Amino acid sequence: MRLPRNTETGWGVISILSLGLAMPLPALSAGKELIVEDGNDVSIEYTLSTKEDGIINSNIGEEAFTYRQGAKNLDCMNGVQKRLAGHKVDDVVSMVLPPEEGCGPIDPKALMELELAIIPENSRKPGAHVKVRGPHGIELVAVVKEIKEKTAVIDVNHPLAGKTLHFDVKIVNIVKGDPGDAAPPRPPDTDYR
Repeated sequence: MRLPRNTETGWGVISILSLGLAMPLPALSAGKELIVEDGNDVSIEYTLSTKEDGIINSNIGEEAFTYRQGAKNLDCMNGVQKRLAGHKVDDVVSMVLPPEEGCGPIDPKALMELELAIIPENSRKPGAHVKVRGPHGIELVAVVKEIKEKTAVIDVNHPLAGKTLHFDVKIVNIVKGDPGDAAPPRPPDTDYR
């Protein structure tokens, strides 16, 4: 009798019932275990904190955050992706990311002076958050740094720029990505301030 072959693993596909076994034999048909590698969709539970602010964001007990490993369009995720590469489901990884591997250093060029009339009246105070359009029409959240007589100084750096980030991550799922598919949708930005 010739058994069908699983071309990925080389194992013959055997009916568990015909062997009289009551337990599954995953090694016979499951193929190799997926790891975090470019192109795969990775779902994680995480807690993000900084020394200065404590816990900033966490999705523990909520829906997992899913991203496409290797995607370049995720704020502050390059260092996380680098450190998760090669891990598998149920791995727990704690990491400390310096600003260069997190959200970047503070860029002094990201301080802008705008006419005060552009800033809504209720936001004309240091620490207030305002939405502005960047050079390519992208909406950015900025922090008012200073109010002058006719202008306001705003900061459009990422809220976590210049900070060392502490991530505690558990990988909850990995799905083989289809190169023809677009990356999973990016969740809305969280205001970390």
